[in-house]
Amino acid sequence: MYVHIVTTDMGWGGALMDGIGKALAENGHSIGWRAHGPYTHVEEKCDAIITIGMAPVTMGLIEDCKRKNVQLFLITDGFLKRHGDRLTERYWAVGRNSFHAYGRPVDFLVPGDRWERLGVEMQPWRNEGKYILVAHQYTSVPLYNIDKRPYFERAYEEIRKYTDRPFKIRKHPLDKGRTATPEGFAESFSVGEQAESFEEALRDAWCVLTYDSNAALEAILRGVPAFTLGKCLADPAANKDLSRIENPLRPDRQQWAHWIAYAQWSGAELRDYAAWRVLLDNEYQRVDEPAHENDLRRSASPPGAMDGQALPAAPVHPQADTAKSNKKTANKSPRPAKTAAA
Repeated sequence: MYVHIVTTDMGWGGALMDGIGKALAENGHSIGWRAHGPYTHVEEKCDAIITIGMAPVTMGLIEDCKRKNVQLFLITDGFLKRHGDRLTERYWAVGRNSFHAYGRPVDFLVPGDRWERLGVEMQPWRNEGKYILVAHQYTSVPLYNIDKRPYFERAYEEIRKYTDRPFKIRKHPLDKGRTATPEGFAESFSVGEQAESFEEALRDAWCVLTYDSNAALEAILRGVPAFTLGKCLADPAANKDLSRIENPLRPDRQQWAHWIAYAQWSGAELRDYAAWRVLLDNEYQRVDEPAHENDLRRSASPPGAMDGQALPAAPVHPQADTAKSNKKTANKSPRPAKTAAA
């Protein structure tokens, strides 16, 4: 398989992509390199593209790969264990043909092996709380230019039809005073300049309201229902109907958690080919039925065994699920100097 890596020479990002390129070459793939820069087209001989971040080139890559049926893998911030050394410990999301919820990397029905290795605690659902915690977002959806702010204003008007429960506003950590409190939320009380952590703000929260923030995922894992206004990785375990604000759904989360674990990879896994064996070669196990939080058989099941029943399976992303391509002779020569995309 001929894989084109579109990347930066800067710091850790360049080092991460260098490691990925080396791992691909050592496992039989031919590698080409491009620098982030003006974009015009995908090379005809290209089988897949791997890139990192939301550079100006990215949307051109996404659209052209769709037209030419070329797989694109987009590396962005992960969802869990997002701290630590970027090249080894930190986890990175890898979207197929887009990012996060816009680009599913694997089928929904995956085993629980990766989730168990993460060691993340899933707390029981709560049925108490004082306020609606608003995880506000001031930016547009990257690449798609969807302004998130009006969604919060409309959500306030809709929610007020069903409850007079107070709101607590927590602005995005990068907001830094760039936006005013959304219209309608002025009567609410605000966390202000992040005087408390998100975990502390969750303690008395009845639910979380956000557009597509990772706050929804964190809340759900801590047992706090979440309402998402946009397309979000938390959606299989989140609420969409604001009329249920006082009676939110609390669905089974186990299979969703297994899937999330397959949507992110550590820097070490990206650089030693473990991730690409799943993503590029499509070598991973599927299960016949979704896992269930209360299935006691899970603790006795061998790795990769079927884990019970839970949520209805999410729609499978239309990915390239065919037999892996025959690998071409690897280009194991040192990484050449990159030129801007042409």
